Amino acid sequence: MTFAQPIIPASAQIRPGQVLASSLLYAVAGLSLAPDLPLSLVVFFYLLLLYRVLILYLPRLAPGRLILMPLALVAPALVFHSYGTLVGQEGGTALLTLLLALKLLEGRNCRDLRLAVMLFPFWLISHFFFDQSPGIALILGLLLILNLALLADLARPLVHSAPSSCISAIGGRGLLSPSGMQAFFSLVREPVTLVLRLTLQSLPLTLLLFVLFPRLDAPLWSFLPVEEVARSGINEWLEPGSVSELVLDGSLAFRVRFDGPVPAAEGLYWRGPVAWNTDGRRWSGGRPDQFAGLVSAVGQTGHAGQTLTYQVTLEPSRQRWLFALDWPVATPERDAVLTHDLQLLASKPIVETRTYRVISATSLLDPDLPAEQRAAGLALPDNITERMRELVATWQAQAGQPEELIQAGLRYFNAESFYYTLKPPRLGSNPADEFLFETRRGFCEHYASSFTLLMRLAGLPARIVMGYLGGERNPLGNHLIVRQSDAHAWVEVWLPGRGWTRVDPTAAVAPERVEPSPDLAGLASGRPLRLRIGGVGAWGQLLHGLRLFSDAVDEQWYRWVLGLDRSRQQALLERLGLGWLREYGLAGLMIMAAGVVLGFLMLLLRREPGRTATDPLDQFYRHFCTLMARAGWPRQLNEGPIDYGQRLVAVTPADMVERISSFTQRFARLRYGKGVADRKDLDLLRGDLRELKSGWRRHSAQRL
Repeated sequence: MTFAQPIIPASAQIRPGQVLASSLLYAVAGLSLAPDLPLSLVVFFYLLLLYRVLILYLPRLAPGRLILMPLALVAPALVFHSYGTLVGQEGGTALLTLLLALKLLEGRNCRDLRLAVMLFPFWLISHFFFDQSPGIALILGLLLILNLALLADLARPLVHSAPSSCISAIGGRGLLSPSGMQAFFSLVREPVTLVLRLTLQSLPLTLLLFVLFPRLDAPLWSFLPVEEVARSGINEWLEPGSVSELVLDGSLAFRVRFDGPVPAAEGLYWRGPVAWNTDGRRWSGGRPDQFAGLVSAVGQTGHAGQTLTYQVTLEPSRQRWLFALDWPVATPERDAVLTHDLQLLASKPIVETRTYRVISATSLLDPDLPAEQRAAGLALPDNITERMRELVATWQAQAGQPEELIQAGLRYFNAESFYYTLKPPRLGSNPADEFLFETRRGFCEHYASSFTLLMRLAGLPARIVMGYLGGERNPLGNHLIVRQSDAHAWVEVWLPGRGWTRVDPTAAVAPERVEPSPDLAGLASGRPLRLRIGGVGAWGQLLHGLRLFSDAVDEQWYRWVLGLDRSRQQALLERLGLGWLREYGLAGLMIMAAGVVLGFLMLLLRREPGRTATDPLDQFYRHFCTLMARAGWPRQLNEGPIDYGQRLVAVTPADMVERISSFTQRFARLRYGKGVADRKDLDLLRGDLRELKSGWRRHSAQRL
């Protein structure tokens, strides 16, 4: 028989230690959301938490309706002003954040605080809308454990006679003192230990459900409407300065895992948007009506040489490009299209980490150049100057073949005083002419845009491709890391009999005319120009090694946790010989396996030495009730320990009265007064019970 602890009334007053703990939990959890929320919302959120803590010291500051109502109106107003909506991934999360802080502020009793603590896990889930890294998952998991410990403490009674029996007894004023800190950690230990034990017991079932639960093709939050916010990464247009600014960003763009050996870094050109049109300064992609008759490149081109098969894990960019190694010859298994100019596009913007497989060829064979592409590849802006035409005419007079024209252009960049720099001088209304004949300092976008115009002047169709070059191999994870700092732009020229041919005019710059920049320190990956930048010392190498280790952990996390979609789950089941299972079969197997795991855990807990279904106090009292029932004095259902003991004292022999009274009073004091029992208390109860058993045997022998 189990005796429950006293139920705490919902109207009971909340206690300072619980308010302080809940406020700290909200404050720490809010730090992970702070980078993704507007500054005004973050400041308002922490001001509400600070206000709640101040009330502990100055109760007269507790807000009434005249204060709470305006605050409740300010919260949605701030959210609407920042996002223009109160729903969605970002607006809804921001509104929930402020409303929970308001709920914590207006709490008056245990019910209000318990509600705020119970809603905390749902708020933690919203954090994954913005960051799904293993570090964030670990931090939020620890916060969840502490939150559950606080919830367990809220379910315990407040006992004035023994203030050290629960976390709630600690007030705000004495917490920072040495004795207060010691008491705090001693009191935190019990609920945290309880939650940790329950968490470890639930791990087998959690892993089982994770593997067998029928998967969707995408997480639930991917079905939310896409919100237009600032994008990062490659743009759909190109102009001087657009790529060089991105190169200073060392954040992750995507990871690549090859089925075979990793190709040489110099050949790793990761294809993105293709620019056809220009007004003389900015380059952009083709118009919708410009290539109306050209839909997809699948089946329209052939390839020669070997093919490379690899898997890309792309970071969210809110763009449609699925970057692939030149030249992609097929679309991934999921919704995507390969355009006429070999852009691999998803059906909708990438708002979550996405994994896809691609097959690329080392060379491409195009039988013919469509008329639409030829016209676009030869179009010239109005600001072509006479000296640009004279330069190309000089090359044409000396070259007989298209390949010779290309080599003449590359020799021009190599022989003349062109410099590679991230900080070129400003250009005017005709950037190509000024770059070619005056400044001669620039980054890849300067070389690619000017070279494309020169090839078009020579009668060779040309276009600009934007994407990434190279990548850094992570030996710990055996994968390739491509960062935003690997952004690059190059040129493709149409050659009869060969088709579109990649030409990188930036690589033609003489090595001695590369201006190293301190901004690039630590960003070196696979780009040939960057390989000449010096190291960063022992500490830099150590930090870089830690960075690679963190990246390897992230890659495995995305691969085996976040990337376990329906197709990968099915592949795992195939290895286990369960590939014939589908949704309903998986659900049935999951239920049966969960039952087996739960049964095993129950059996294990029952057979564990020294463990019972109740605590030692209830175990002793159950033995006491059984003993008295055998003696002929069973306990009634409506009798508590004190009433039952008083009735036993009136009917039992005189030599047993003292032991019965001692046992019942000690049990009642420990159960409903002190709340916990130490070894000495249990020894006294055990002694009383032993004497009662001996007395009952003597009286039984006398009756016989």
